[in-house]
Amino acid sequence: MQFIMKKISLYITAFLMILLAGCSEDWLEVDPSTSLRTDKAFNNLDDAQVALNGAYSSMQSAGYYNADIITYGDMKGTDVRSWNNGKRADNQYLYQEEPEASNSSLWSQPYYGLMLVNTILDQIDDMPAETAEEEAERDHIKGQSLALRALLHWDLVRIYGKMPENGTPSSDLGVPIIDKVIDPENKPARNTVKEVYDFVISNLQTAIPLLKDEKNDGLFNSFAARALLSRVYLYYNNPGQALTLAEQVIGNNQYSLIDAAGYVGSFVSGSNSETVFELVNTTDDNSDREGVGYLWDPEGYGALTLTDQMIGIMQENPDDARSGLLAPDSRDAGRLGYLLKYPGKTTSTRVFNVPIIRLSEMYLIAAEAAIKTSAMTTAQGYLNDLLEARTGVADSLAVADVDMDVLMYERRKELIGEGHRFFDLVRNGMPIDRQGDDHLNNAPMYIDPQGSGENDFRVVQPLPRFELDVNPNLIQNQGYEG
Repeated sequence: MQFIMKKISLYITAFLMILLAGCSEDWLEVDPSTSLRTDKAFNNLDDAQVALNGAYSSMQSAGYYNADIITYGDMKGTDVRSWNNGKRADNQYLYQEEPEASNSSLWSQPYYGLMLVNTILDQIDDMPAETAEEEAERDHIKGQSLALRALLHWDLVRIYGKMPENGTPSSDLGVPIIDKVIDPENKPARNTVKEVYDFVISNLQTAIPLLKDEKNDGLFNSFAARALLSRVYLYYNNPGQALTLAEQVIGNNQYSLIDAAGYVGSFVSGSNSETVFELVNTTDDNSDREGVGYLWDPEGYGALTLTDQMIGIMQENPDDARSGLLAPDSRDAGRLGYLLKYPGKTTSTRVFNVPIIRLSEMYLIAAEAAIKTSAMTTAQGYLNDLLEARTGVADSLAVADVDMDVLMYERRKELIGEGHRFFDLVRNGMPIDRQGDDHLNNAPMYIDPQGSGENDFRVVQPLPRFELDVNPNLIQNQGYEG
């Protein structure tokens, strides 16, 4: 379902009805995406829940979590490429984002979601709660809204701002922090990367004690918020905090690693013991042919394929369950370039859940954070736990085997197709080094995110031109000013 903002002053349920009916993008040339005027108050927690459902649903846009933010992290990396010229997401793969034709929904969709959660947070404390149960529900709605506000800001800053570098928070420009309901006359400037990260962390720290612990598919609970905060701390060069939070999630008995026999099938249904936070699509509520499942499907759009190098990596150990995610591509004599992480919950690849945070990532975060704090035995333990689940072989890594190269190698195999590879390289200051002769024409083969070459600025996305036109306080990212 594609949700697009309109220039109107309205009550949230009317907001959703208009969006469901289909909307025009014409208003985007008038008001900045950071703005929304709301004049009416919620009457009760049911109204707030409707708005919260809308905030979650805003993530289902193919321009956000149902496709573009996932393909952004994969196609700009080393392991997934466009099937052919002219396919969807080519601009990501070829590093050809431009202000006039960039993935503007990666800016507008998060800001649309922020308008919804800020509307909730603006009023939630004043909503009546007559019983302890209602108070707990009010807290849970508030906690989810804070967690979503953190996630939406974090997605924006990791796409439109530079990564924090070398343990020193970046003073480079990030994105505008929107922490309240503002109207179209308000034209905020960009906050720094440090300010945005601090805001994200503060929101998650406030959210965690408000959230319920119980797992509820598709929604934030306290452990999903801890998992997100662990990831944010890892990006923010605070491995000690990242390790502590990851261990809290790993130690909770609601989650467990899936064994090798069940691993491939776990992506069919979604909502399994490794699911910490996911986006749930249904037969009635999905992105149809624009979703990432259809983009992978050779019988669908078939826009994405694994690189030859990645196919080889996943085939190195035939006992590794992850090799079972390789499927033949009917267009190329059985080439195993089709990744079965979005096979469809029904007979159609249009209906799938998007895994945003899985338990296996917590093991990888814990291992990486341990390496970065020189706790090598701890890192070895978490990597071996994950490898045993995927291969059935216990204690395959000795302490001497464990380093960042091994860690990054396991992240490649475990998180392929989930939108991590590009960000993993950039946040660690590692080059995007594309190898093999199967990459398409003009795809940059080597980009150093820490360098000063002419292509290096392209590890950061340009701000959409229409946003600059309507908000003179925004400054374009370096390299896209023309």
